[in-house]
Amino acid sequence: MTYTAARRACAWVFFCPGLAYGLFTSRLPAVKLQANLDEAEIGMALLALGGSCLVMLMMLPKLLSRWSVKEVILGALIGLAMGLLIAMSAQNLVWLVMGCIITGLTIGLTDGAMNVLGERFERETGKPTMSYFHAFYSMGAVTASVLGFTVAALSGGPSLNTAIGIAAMSLLMMTQVKAMPGGDRDPQAQPKGQKDKLRLSELPMMLLVLGLMTTCAYASEGAVGEWSALYLVEQGAPESWAALVYGCFSVAVTMVRLVVDKIRMLLQDSVIVFTGMVIAASGLGLALYTESILLSYVGFLLFGFGFAPVSPILFSYAGRVPGISSSHGVSIVALFSYSGLLIIPPCIGTLAKATNLSTALSVVFVLIAIIGIGSRLLKRQASGEPKVWTN
Repeated sequence: MTYTAARRACAWVFFCPGLAYGLFTSRLPAVKLQANLDEAEIGMALLALGGSCLVMLMMLPKLLSRWSVKEVILGALIGLAMGLLIAMSAQNLVWLVMGCIITGLTIGLTDGAMNVLGERFERETGKPTMSYFHAFYSMGAVTASVLGFTVAALSGGPSLNTAIGIAAMSLLMMTQVKAMPGGDRDPQAQPKGQKDKLRLSELPMMLLVLGLMTTCAYASEGAVGEWSALYLVEQGAPESWAALVYGCFSVAVTMVRLVVDKIRMLLQDSVIVFTGMVIAASGLGLALYTESILLSYVGFLLFGFGFAPVSPILFSYAGRVPGISSSHGVSIVALFSYSGLLIIPPCIGTLAKATNLSTALSVVFVLIAIIGIGSRLLKRQASGEPKVWTN
């Protein structure tokens, strides 16, 4: 197995959950009509999705202590396909919630395990690759959006949409499974003397800081992803054009992540993350405080450029914090990140109701500042091997 083949196989692993989540979100309006549901019932289904995702992230270290990361990912992808088919074919709330629970459990499992795989690949090869892998996740989401638009334009239902996506995932995994690393249990999966369950007070301080930073990153991206289109509509942009803003954001993130790993070989991660936050803050300020809709688009694009390297870099460090296994580190940081994604963006809506959407989105500046301050903890050797600052 060559380095290039293994790297490509890992990248396609990241592509699959991005495609799956994109398939779910892009056709959710069609499922709402298909099952004759209201907004509150859709909210209940989404709560089931998010809650089950968090539950599985908490179980990930235990699963990885029994099976290899490759086995966990392949099993999770099979379950993810089943969950998507049930959810996208739902004719009532019960079936949709059931599908969302299965989808949430398997997306949480896949998301956590793929980051463990990516961190382990980086550690074993000594080369930064996590940003490249996360670029493929974004590519999966963009592909799903395009596929959803195309099938919907041809009057195809969400079930057909999902079947095409699952066929693509199956073909990818069949062609890449042999080259995919992670078939053996990670020798660092469970350091000697470490317990299966760790209390919050027992977690290394560095891991808690990484969790806080990742929470802020996911919450910031989620806030802009979920509210930017509505903000542009309120500013006078046509709804059809406003719908493109998240696609532009995703394309920007993908482009940057494809090249960030090479930049990481030249610059310290602290410099990359801090610079990204300066760019993101500038972009958000341009988007929120200009009267030009075109400049708002440019601002959200810059926001995407700034945030693109943050999450992959933080996950690289999560698996290498001293005193804790890589699976525990990655799953705990992922748990933090999804918690932020589930909690902060809805709070933006509550705040917007009391003030306005521009003021509510300004909360993201605080999250950006926290990441910028925390970036000084990140250091990297010239070889590309992450180092955790412990003083």
